[in-house]
Order: sequence, then structure tokens, then C-alpha cells
Amino acid sequence: MWLVSACTLTPAPVAEELTASGDQQCLAAVAAFRAQPTDATLALTATRLLFVTADEAVQNALLEVARSLSSPDVAAVLAADRLLPAKVRERVVSLATTGAEIAEAAVAALARESDQAVLAARVDAQVYLALHLSFVAWANGPVASLMAGYATRIVAAMEAALALDPFSDHGAPLRLRGRFLARAPWPVGDLKKARELLTRAVKHAPLPIHHLFLGDALFALGEQPAAIQQWQSVLLAKPDATTASVAMMHREMAQLRLRAAGQLPHK
Repeated sequence: MWLVSACTLTPAPVAEELTASGDQQCLAAVAAFRAQPTDATLALTATRLLFVTADEAVQNALLEVARSLSSPDVAAVLAADRLLPAKVRERVVSLATTGAEIAEAAVAALARESDQAVLAARVDAQVYLALHLSFVAWANGPVASLMAGYATRIVAAMEAALALDPFSDHGAPLRLRGRFLARAPWPVGDLKKARELLTRAVKHAPLPIHHLFLGDALFALGEQPAAIQQWQSVLLAKPDATTASVAMMHREMAQLRLRAAGQLPHK
């Protein structure tokens, strides 16, 4: 997701953001990390919770905007992220900036470990680093983000995760890299490569989020019948533990796409 903007948002202190929203679990996780900043387990817990909080804020806002569109076509539904209010972007920047900082601490702590048992944790650290940086880049827009070097950092984290294990956490590295390539503007994006990676993710783990993202990439490539098939699959697919909290949102997003494509009756 990318917005057209050239202004870099200044993140509010994350403690203020979490206190204002009453998110005590996330606040406690960040505090625990601050007390022991070299503890990879505490870092991963904090960065994960920060991402979940930011992601839910974005998904809820996306649904609110998409629901409000009058007689939308599929392209308008897919472009709903461009209409998200500034308060959502500001909240996400606060959460994701701290999330990226903590993910980097996890990457550094785990780099000192050579045990194969920490492989999944190393992948998770790179995935969350890329996810948080992607949120910061989205909130600031492509111009400011490219100038700040976010694309380079995001790609480096994604490629590191893929190199470690592309199928970790039910294909999260494949999903992450594929979605980024599908949504990033030229010259960073690559729809054909996105289709390849997201197809691999669907074959490995047919999760709602994988079908949704593959459908979006196929639609962008002009393959509407195939996109519709993927969005229909979202409605029946079962999520994994990592994506379960937003699975209902993904299903409604698929319904909105299908309704805009004339595949479901309008309410």
C-alpha cells in the first residue's frame, strides 16, 4: 500500500499512543523489551504485538472506506488505502516506527545465535522488520519513502527472510515479498514476480490472506476471471494462527471485491 505524499510523518511516542488506546498488553510488551533490549524473545513478542495492533487499525480503516464507496468498481475497492484518514497513518507510523526498531534489535540478537533451533525466530525478525518498514513507507508515501531509503531496507529484510526459509510460518516470507511487489510502484514493483511468489504461497498454504493477495495481483495483471476465483476461495479457506485475528476482515474484503465485480448481489 502506498500513498502519494512527499511529507515525512513524525511518529508520536509509542507509549503515548498505546496508553491513549488502552492497549495494556502491547504497552507491557514494549516495556519488557526496553528493560532487556538484548532479549530476542521479548523483542519478537513486542514487535509482533505492535504489528498486529497497526495491522488491525489499517484493516478496519480499509473496510470502513471500502464500505462507504458508492457504486465502486474493483479498482476503486483496491485503491481504498489511498483514502485512509491522516489519523490512521499517524497511528500506524507511531506503532510501526517502534516496531521496526525492536525488530532490528531482534535481528541483531539472533544473529549471534548459530543454533538451527532459532531459524524460525530469525525469519520472524526479518519478516516483522519488513512489515513495519512497509507500514512506515506506506504512511509516508512513495516519494518520501524512496528518499528516506525505505525501499532498500524493506527489500533487504524480505530477501533475508526468503533466503532463510521461504515457507516459514506457512509461507509468510513468500506472501510478504509477493504482496510488496504487487503493490509497490514502478520501478520497485513487479506484478509477474508477485504472481509467481503468491502462487507458491497459495500452493504451500491456501490461507485466506494468500488467496486475497494473489487475486489482487491477478486483477492488476488483467486476469479478472482468475482473480475472481481466488477471491471466492478466500470465503472458504481457513486461516493459520498468525492470520486468524484478521481472517474475517479478509473475507469481507474479498466479498467487497466480488460484489464490485458483479459476482455477489449488492446490499
